Amino acid sequence: MDILVEFVQIIIRLIMTLLLFRFLMQWSGVSFYNPVAEMIVRFSEPFTKALRLIVPRSRRYDWSSLLAMLLLATAFWLIYFAIIDAGSNRFGSVFTRSLGSVLNVALTTLLFTLIIRIISSWFAVNGINPALDFIHQLTDPILLPFRRIIPQSGGFDFSPLIPLLIIWFALRILQEYFLI
Repeated sequence: MDILVEFVQIIIRLIMTLLLFRFLMQWSGVSFYNPVAEMIVRFSEPFTKALRLIVPRSRRYDWSSLLAMLLLATAFWLIYFAIIDAGSNRFGSVFTRSLGSVLNVALTTLLFTLIIRIISSWFAVNGINPALDFIHQLTDPILLPFRRIIPQSGGFDFSPLIPLLIIWFALRILQEYFLI
């Protein structure tokens, strides 16, 4: 039963990551003509289409994606506490766990996206790579404030180190207090 629960949790986390990318794409101004962005929009559309009728549209933020993430996490924890952990009376912590799951997915996704950006900067890419283009457009708004503080030194960009440390610290706090 534990393997099935972990499998379902992995699938839900992957869908939540997809929805987070959709939110971040609109926030950071990623070109929706990028093949990676087109794929994300196509695969996330079934999860956000109905919510778009309820949630008001915003030019800068895709709130229906965040709401879909929260609803997926809430559904998982409701089913988990109803079926798997039925003996305990933890239904009060469903919202807390759901919010913690959304934050965990968001921070983990940002952490790995920044790591991919850092590693890709070590290699010279001669052609245009849509995936790396996507990563750069997604992380530029995050790194811009830190680039103002820490200038490049000898061709090396140390600005991603501060957000990496902040995200890592936030993940540690989240794991400690939300028990995710």
